[in-house]
Amino acid sequence: MANPTQLDKYFALKDLILDQLPDLQGRELSKISHINGKYDSSLVTLDKDGWRKELDLFVHADINKAANATAYHIEEQDKTTTYTLKEGEKGEIKSLWVEFYDAEKKRPASVNFESASENLFYQSQTSGHLSFATGTGALKNYQVEARQQVWFLDPNSIEVRGELK
Repeated sequence: MANPTQLDKYFALKDLILDQLPDLQGRELSKISHINGKYDSSLVTLDKDGWRKELDLFVHADINKAANATAYHIEEQDKTTTYTLKEGEKGEIKSLWVEFYDAEKKRPASVNFESASENLFYQSQTSGHLSFATGTGALKNYQVEARQQVWFLDPNSIEVRGELK
């Protein structure tokens, strides 16, 4: 049965991530993070649930929601498709662009997004990047950068890079 809250109009980022999870299970991840100036490096092996949590930000960056049916302008160029939130539309994902390996746009080489949200007490900007292997289409690496500011508190700056081994 079709999900009435989901569309099939824009690039299916959520489906791409969920389709990757079985192949990611048991893969080793080299992860580097900088959080408010503190550096951390780790090498971990994640199960399917661990990968789902690790890539959750990208799942939530999917714009294929019924509420977004007319919210994004679509621009196609060569091997790139860009989705940009139209002026006056509401949505945290401001842009999503996908670069493909092939002109038929069946195999993504990379996926990027930028999001922002703001209210009287809080401001947040986030960007994310995924890269995929040429031959297999498997996830190679990802990167997330975020800056959050809560009124009266110091800003939080986060950068996380992960590379599959």
